Amino acid sequence: MTAGTVGLVLRYHSLTVHRDFREILAFDREGRLYTAFVDGRTYRRGLDNRLVRTVAVDGPPGARRRRRELQGQERDRFLGRVRGTVREVADQVARGGARVHRLEEPRGVLPDLDPGSWLERVLRWGPEELAADGLRFHQVYRPVSILPPDQYLATVVQLTEGCSWGRCTFCPFYHGTTFRIRPQAELEAHVAAVREFLGEGIALRRSVFLGDGNPLVVPRARLAEVFDFLSRAFWFPPFELRGRALRRWLRENPDAFAGIYSFVDIFTGHRRSVADYARLARAGLRRVYVGLETGSQELMTFLDKPGTPEAALEVIGSLRRAGVAVGVIVMAGIGGDRFAAEHVAKTVALVRAMELGPEDLVYLSPFVETEGLEYSRRAREAGIRPLDQAAIEAQLAELRAGIVAGNGTGALVSRYDIREFIY
Repeated sequence: MTAGTVGLVLRYHSLTVHRDFREILAFDREGRLYTAFVDGRTYRRGLDNRLVRTVAVDGPPGARRRRRELQGQERDRFLGRVRGTVREVADQVARGGARVHRLEEPRGVLPDLDPGSWLERVLRWGPEELAADGLRFHQVYRPVSILPPDQYLATVVQLTEGCSWGRCTFCPFYHGTTFRIRPQAELEAHVAAVREFLGEGIALRRSVFLGDGNPLVVPRARLAEVFDFLSRAFWFPPFELRGRALRRWLRENPDAFAGIYSFVDIFTGHRRSVADYARLARAGLRRVYVGLETGSQELMTFLDKPGTPEAALEVIGSLRRAGVAVGVIVMAGIGGDRFAAEHVAKTVALVRAMELGPEDLVYLSPFVETEGLEYSRRAREAGIRPLDQAAIEAQLAELRAGIVAGNGTGALVSRYDIREFIY
């Protein structure tokens, strides 16, 4: 595309508008903005109408992305600019002055929307309308505290509120929230409200993430009822499909959801059998994320993490034998200088022992200390010095190198920065 041109890319789940390479705007099928690239800066809008701007800057590794949430008039000015751009593009489309690309795979699956109609949907959403939509979000959801990166565009279903453990000294996500399991009637009403709120925008969110913290702690019989309901409320691929066959099926069935995804802690996971997980897998469970954090028992104890490294190995093995993929989350920098060497050595050894496969993930997450939590007090009292950014980056590299070196079966090892999350 040459300078000065305008283009639209229509997909089944989204519309992308390009203008002069300076502006790339992406909208879901309801017309809501969800991401933008403008003047060298990346913007992500959450369903709650939060807007975060990320700028690439010069600096040491780990400090090359500067993030800031835009609020109030600053946010509204940006959203107004987006609407103005779309209005100009719509005028060019009406005059036949824009390139339109329709990406269909397989052929014939795009909704029956011409570019002008799709742009009209986008133009319904000005700053005031998006603000009102953000208020609607809070009527449907309790705060969506955190998701794994591959699930940032999931359809979140909050079976639980808060975390069943809630005592990890470093975790800021569930403090002040009493753990609660929704009764079945309330869960069904919640799912109906989620579908109504997302509207056609649900086409962008093709997996179901079962939240909040540790929902697999729910008793077996109740969990079976939940999964049976979810398998009726959403359409999941056949359990036996894997790899290319699964990807082809999902392309050919664009209204289907990839499956159910969720967190579990080591202690809860240890209490489930392979047969338990296999029943959930047949009902749609595809990947479970385990906050390992470390392979050091001493550091786990310091963090008030329930469970043991040996239990973590058993949980991962049970999940994989049941046909459920795993996402193993490891922190870099946690435990500061005192635990650094032991943390790296024992974590690498434990993850290697898991013998992960190509459908599994390992997330390396730089530790972000939250002042006021128990971790900070304990670390100060113990004389532990926090690692600076350069040391955390070095530990990330060391963890990655050690895990990849023993990763003969191809699990993806990726960075996970919790500061990037917005739902």
